[in-house]
Amino acid sequence: MTKAAIQGDYVDLRFIKGRKVCQAVIEFPIEMGTAFVAAFGTPSPATGIPVAMARLDPNAKPERKGGKLAQRAGILCSEGAFRRFLAKDSEHFQMLDLDMAADEVRQHCGIESRAELDHNEKAARKFLDLEASYKAWLTVAA
Repeated sequence: MTKAAIQGDYVDLRFIKGRKVCQAVIEFPIEMGTAFVAAFGTPSPATGIPVAMARLDPNAKPERKGGKLAQRAGILCSEGAFRRFLAKDSEHFQMLDLDMAADEVRQHCGIESRAELDHNEKAARKFLDLEASYKAWLTVAA
């Protein structure tokens, strides 16, 4: 089974009484026409193509995936030296574990997920400043 999705707007419903069916009209930008045909093909008059419809939540936010900054934050949080660096300024005054370090980074950057680092310019700057402070701390600590 091929999986395909094209987003459009449901604009009309027609009742075909002679065939005892309803037709739902979905409109999408003309630029998507080629992609639509590539994904769904063209039905013959004698047969249709099985499809499904789902209503989209207009308030839903697309899931944001982390990129290079989120990856760097994850790598740093796994380093013992970085966790010691974070602990020196935290209220814990003890070696932080991986989850605590991730919490500290999120709190410092004002985000809920490290993935936001790649989509939030202000948070990215805060993370880069934190990383620079860590690297400076490393040279002094060495």
